[in-house]
Amino acid sequence: MSGHFRKKISILSLLACTLGIYFVPAPAMAGWGAIACNSQNANCGVSYGWPSLATAEAFALTECLKGNMRCHIYRWEHNTCIRGPYGAYTCN
Repeated sequence: MSGHFRKKISILSLLACTLGIYFVPAPAMAGWGAIACNSQNANCGVSYGWPSLATAEAFALTECLKGNMRCHIYRWEHNTCIRGPYGAYTCN
């Protein structure tokens, strides 16, 4: 093979690899999520993308408790979307 042809192949290979980085789909967000709500008002806390159900529930409760005295886990999910009361929503 001639040097000119090798250079063209190298450039085309580099271009293909560079473009491939942009067109490879990114991994989807996955994990556990939860919705915690106060049954007396419309305040809820949500979480998503956690490695375990326990951490997802703990984070949702922490978020809910920022503005409430009492909260409970309303729903939880794993790699899906859920809706809670008062428009609360979480999705992985």
